[in-house]
Amino acid sequence: MSPFVSVLLPATALFCAFILCLAAKPDTVKRMTAIAFFITGIGGLLCYGYGYSYTVDNLPLAVVRTALSTATCFLGSSDFSAISETPFFATDLGKILFWLLLLVARFVTASAILITAGSGILRRLRQLLALRGELVLIYGTTAGALAFGRQMNRRSGTSVVFVDTSPSASVNQTARTMGSLVRSDSSALNPDCRFLRSLGVRKNRRVRLYALSGNAAANDRYATAFLAALKEADIPAAQTSLTLLGHEDSLQNAFLAGEDYGYGSVTVMDEAEMAARLLIRHVPPYQALSFDKTGLAQEDFRCLIIGFGRVGQAVLQQIAINGQFAGSTFHAAVFAPDCTNVSGFLAAQSAELMTQYDISFFDCDARSRKMYDYLNAHGTVNYVAVCTGNDKLNQEIADELLRYFARRDRHVPVSLCSHTGVQLLQQGTASQQWSLYSPDILCGDKLDRKARLLNHIYCGKQGSEEETWAACSYFNRMSSRAAADFSPAFLHIAGLTAEDVKRDGWAPQGELLTNLAHTEHLRWCAFHYAMGFSAMDRATHVRRAETHMEEVRSKGESSYHITKDMDKRLHACLVPWEQLPELDKAENAVTGGDVDYQKKDCDNVIALAELLRIEEETP
Repeated sequence: MSPFVSVLLPATALFCAFILCLAAKPDTVKRMTAIAFFITGIGGLLCYGYGYSYTVDNLPLAVVRTALSTATCFLGSSDFSAISETPFFATDLGKILFWLLLLVARFVTASAILITAGSGILRRLRQLLALRGELVLIYGTTAGALAFGRQMNRRSGTSVVFVDTSPSASVNQTARTMGSLVRSDSSALNPDCRFLRSLGVRKNRRVRLYALSGNAAANDRYATAFLAALKEADIPAAQTSLTLLGHEDSLQNAFLAGEDYGYGSVTVMDEAEMAARLLIRHVPPYQALSFDKTGLAQEDFRCLIIGFGRVGQAVLQQIAINGQFAGSTFHAAVFAPDCTNVSGFLAAQSAELMTQYDISFFDCDARSRKMYDYLNAHGTVNYVAVCTGNDKLNQEIADELLRYFARRDRHVPVSLCSHTGVQLLQQGTASQQWSLYSPDILCGDKLDRKARLLNHIYCGKQGSEEETWAACSYFNRMSSRAAADFSPAFLHIAGLTAEDVKRDGWAPQGELLTNLAHTEHLRWCAFHYAMGFSAMDRATHVRRAETHMEEVRSKGESSYHITKDMDKRLHACLVPWEQLPELDKAENAVTGGDVDYQKKDCDNVIALAELLRIEEETP
């Protein structure tokens, strides 16, 4: 290799590394610049201090020249000639270290110049960098979408690109600050293969679409168009996922990969559902109760919900689903001036939820005497969610409630839920807040891995996890996700921590296992009631079992669900825990099988150790 090539290749590599560092995400550049500034400052003082101690006899002059020469490192010049003859810098090692130090100083200077004047250059560099790593494509540039993008951008190996019709100057500036691109060209707004190629979408690259604009119909249209582009480009469905801001209805199955091409993973929710799930994730109902050694709750679960708009209704559903425990009964009181007038849809869609549980509605203000009379009469309220839709009013009501509980020496957590997030207030401790648009809620990798395992167990571990999950309808995925989200409750009920299980294992037996499984069944029933299901009568269950067997005899197999009628929203397992063995007997008498529905609940409990392992492994 010629001397010229020997110099050129390493120098080119060093220069490219220098440029790529400048094009990194702003937070990364900021940290690197701070570190580089520190290195240059200390290194310059050491180098010039050492050099001038040899070459300048006057000590005060040596000090001044050391400070001045260090400063000039950042201005594009050096005084190396003044110290080059000293013992250390006369060596090759000394020269190399000095010029590397000067390169670091140039990085600090170039970083400042590019950030202030070189946005166009940075944009082109970042467009190139967006071709690598996992692609996060965010449709919409609302405040929530931008906040979510900022958090995703901090993840290593992730490139974030926004798409919007006409982003404002402030949106473009925000995106530049976080190191992301904003695309508003025709190809991006009407995604096609050309758009996919411009983003480096290929068969082995993970692609996540988050349709988060404030217009649900626009989100649906964009998700549909992007899916068509992915199909045309022959991108494997398993490499794709969709998180859609909208309403859970028939659309999700149209988006989900099955017999037809679709996204490998689909999650649909609106802001009210996001707030409710965020509440349950960070302020879980099981923390409001105590449990004995056998896993039985020692008191009833009594909650107070204030405000009953979309957020309040979603909160009620999630609390009802996650507030069922063996040994406890569920009670909820809803206070809102207009709760009767605004709850018609919920009452129609989740009718059984209103009849199966003690849920009382009061058409009055939460600051009224009627509510405080209720609190005086029901002194065991142990969970409060305030969801009026007005942040100032939420805070006012919460403050009054906290003072009320404090005067009675009761420590009841009060949660404020809104379209911005969840805030937890407790006496004697600082408040805690969680943002609505967070990876914790919108990114479902960890939850889906847990849900996939539970679904595989439910299916008797036939085939692989991936195969059984791919065959899952969107509703069944929702059910498995709800079960996975509830799993930490088992640890709390058993009086253990994740560290305890990691050290000693997880093998609940006897009454503890029975009561945990009973709790799981109660949660499962509440989930189905919230989703609009009713109990299937025994005669219908037997007829469906006979139909199933007729298909097996004639076709060799059957996809006919015996226990669940999805169209009529009926399920045979919506019976008390003690009646499940009778259901097993009736079904097995027809099919000749050995189904055991209580065992399925036990299996979900026993799977906790594996779920904890997934929790540790998934970022």
